[in-house]
Amino acid sequence: LAKARLPAPERTLRPTPPLMANAAQYGVLALIAIGLAKLALNVWTLSTAYFGGPIFPAIFAGTSFGLAINLMLPVIPEHVAVLGMVAGLVVSAAVAPLSVTVFLALIVDPSLTSVIAIAAVAAFIVRQLIAPTLPGIYRATRAREDELAA
Repeated sequence: LAKARLPAPERTLRPTPPLMANAAQYGVLALIAIGLAKLALNVWTLSTAYFGGPIFPAIFAGTSFGLAINLMLPVIPEHVAVLGMVAGLVVSAAVAPLSVTVFLALIVDPSLTSVIAIAAVAAFIVRQLIAPTLPGIYRATRAREDELAA
């Protein structure tokens, strides 16, 4: 039997998001302000029982902070700064460094797994030193169940 040759699927590149494409035009202070505003609005929405969670806002804020770090210290590659900040902020929200490392390693270049793991473990240690009793999102979502069980 002859194998049918299927044409290779066309690979289309997605356009670069505006925040990343125009980071230099925004400047360091604007990128930091955007990240802080995103985190502040996320805290407000979560405290007012609005829908949503902390993971994707942490990814956005981490991207903004990582771009600012890259502009301040051009010696640090953009992808390393962004991944480090994203991993750190997501771990601080989720308190699950291994899960975050695996998740991010699956969606980016596998050669950057060490950068992600170092940032995730560092963020976990800092979070445990600063706020060891605050629950992560996994535990916080079960607060009502814990109250009923007590």
